[in-house]
Amino acid sequence: MATPERTVQMALIALTQADFIGVVEQFTFIDHAIELEFKDKRQLIDFLALNRELLPNSKRVDNIICSSGNKVVSECALTGTTREHYFGHMMEVPFRAIGVSIVEVDNDKVSRRLGS
Repeated sequence: MATPERTVQMALIALTQADFIGVVEQFTFIDHAIELEFKDKRQLIDFLALNRELLPNSKRVDNIICSSGNKVVSECALTGTTREHYFGHMMEVPFRAIGVSIVEVDNDKVSRRLGS
């Protein structure tokens, strides 16, 4: 049996490798920052794939801060570029977003993501 921290690390590796099916095996996704909740696995896979498509050169770096019982808290930074119209031209605009993810782990799977 893996520790909750190891389970989260493995899920983050799968997410980085675009293995969305492996990430959402038994998963409820709630993101309070953007008011999204997915209980349906297929919808979450489609959402993650769309994010990857819209931000193909983005990079996510996570640092597990702490854990208690089956909950794990990690800090995440998402960086990359996005294309925007600027005076009739398309420009690559850099972005950086910092957040915190709180997840619950049950039976060696991330069972619930509580926010970012």
